Amino acid sequence: MAPQSTIIITGGTGSLGSTLARTLETSYPGRFHLLLTCRNTDDEHAKSISEFLKSKNGTFSLEKLDLSDLDSVKKFAEEVKERIGRGELPPLVGGGIVNSAAYQTFFKGRKVKGTKAKDVMYTVNVLAPMALMRGLMPVMLEGSMVVNVGSAAYAIGKVDYFEGKEEVGFKEGEKVGFMEGMKRYGSTKLLTLMAGYAFQRKLFAAYPENKLHIFNLDPGSMNAGGRLLGGERHWVFPLLYGILGITGPVLRLVDKSAINPPSVPAKAIADLFTESKGTSVGVWTTGKFFVLDDVKKSSTLSLNEGKQDEVWKNLSRDLGLDESLKI
Repeated sequence: MAPQSTIIITGGTGSLGSTLARTLETSYPGRFHLLLTCRNTDDEHAKSISEFLKSKNGTFSLEKLDLSDLDSVKKFAEEVKERIGRGELPPLVGGGIVNSAAYQTFFKGRKVKGTKAKDVMYTVNVLAPMALMRGLMPVMLEGSMVVNVGSAAYAIGKVDYFEGKEEVGFKEGEKVGFMEGMKRYGSTKLLTLMAGYAFQRKLFAAYPENKLHIFNLDPGSMNAGGRLLGGERHWVFPLLYGILGITGPVLRLVDKSAINPPSVPAKAIADLFTESKGTSVGVWTTGKFFVLDDVKKSSTLSLNEGKQDEVWKNLSRDLGLDESLKI
């Protein structure tokens, strides 16, 4: 049977992205066309997931996408729409997007080439997912989902971090401490969460009967250590993962998101696409926030609609897009 829907997974060869692909194909064989994006379609990780999906007779494509190149992201979205229109790809209705790729660096001032002062982590973690969501919106309104993979670090993030206030006085490539680096990373996750909330509200205002639903899902700590883009792991991480790996079983008794293999958040994401989770009845006016498979209330700051609109305005500016969602 031909796949019914397409699910786009950015970071498709990463720890979580590839595990999600395995979970979807194993648990729901033939149901989805899995479009996995990555920077390198020829490395060992790409070969591994390709071989697995081929062994399952899965329908998939592994496609190169550089999330630090916004023109490339916008072009990719246009090409996907055209391929769906020509019948070359199953629709995104019933499927959607999982923004799984993430970039982390402990160096300030790293810019994206060819742009005006765009921080690379801000571009990959915030602008690229938003460009993909907005670019593909017209073919998702009838019933698709976007899952933005978040992080508990959003709680220490700042809404205006990348507006220049925190960057003053730092030279390009200057290394920062662990907590400052986590605040920078957490700020990207906070911005994506708030942009998702704003997106959902504005969708409802522009298209009251739309069925596009936006989730933010905190996968918790993963004992695989993850493979964030950038490859610049702080020395704290190996120590932290070592401790969490030993204490994981005890910590999970208190908090099930404390430390898990990637298969745990992968199943939580797969369930969003295969179970109702309240998405089939009524119209959403705001997005939902999950910690694994539990609906949670995110921080007071993230739920502030005035601040959400401020984030939406800034992101629209940086993407060169109109704030309106009318097609």
